[in-house]
Amino acid sequence: MYNGVLKMQVHARVTGMRILLLRYFTSVMADVVSNGLQLIGTGRSPLIDIRLKNSLEAMTRKAKGQTLTKREKLHVNAVELLAEGFVQVYE
Repeated sequence: MYNGVLKMQVHARVTGMRILLLRYFTSVMADVVSNGLQLIGTGRSPLIDIRLKNSLEAMTRKAKGQTLTKREKLHVNAVELLAEGFVQVYE
């Protein structure tokens, strides 16, 4: 039960953060930050979580449909790679 309550609290915080981010960033960058935090901070996987998978797909569609800077494209690509499980540590 505690795990379910914790997941609901994290989702509420991430959703609230996404609304706050939309005020300061483009829609795609708000999705990048929101999805990135969910992937890193919650341990959720798009292979299991359908909502996260749909959110990542929506982010990718938005990114392809908008004119983005090179830096924004790199951020989108980084979140996509993270969602696929690609993590590389630099020393």
